[in-house]
Amino acid sequence: MEPLRERPVAGAEACGEERGPQASEERIMDRISLLLSLLTDDMKHVMQLQKLIMKSQEESKELEKKLLDVRKKRLQLKQASRSKLLEIQTERNKQKEDVDKMENSEVVKAMKDKLQLEIKITTVIQHAFQGLILGSKTNWAEDPALRELVLQLEKNLTTL
Repeated sequence: MEPLRERPVAGAEACGEERGPQASEERIMDRISLLLSLLTDDMKHVMQLQKLIMKSQEESKELEKKLLDVRKKRLQLKQASRSKLLEIQTERNKQKEDVDKMENSEVVKAMKDKLQLEIKITTVIQHAFQGLILGSKTNWAEDPALRELVLQLEKNLTTL
């Protein structure tokens, strides 16, 4: 028979770990401790994310409130703009009616008729003066005062 040889060291013994129920229990406790540590870290991370979500929701509510305020202000400005436009149109229509009334009034018509009559009389007088100057055979072009008078008489009064 051969003598018993020593077994080579392998497995847990090679790593320096002990074998047996106590070693197994310690490994389980280490694993539980590691899992609890990871769980705690995950919970901390979840809490941080929750805080960020709540902060983002608050900012979102504030921005929505600001947007609502801007929309209200825009609506107020739009209504004010419509009101002013309506006032302007009303005033313009009133002015147009006033001008129409004035143009159609008897006083204005009488003044226009009188002005037309005065223009016709003045035109006849101008032509008479032109005829007198030309009939007198005076050289009106040499005399500056007479030349200015003749040229003045040629102006058409209806275009003034």
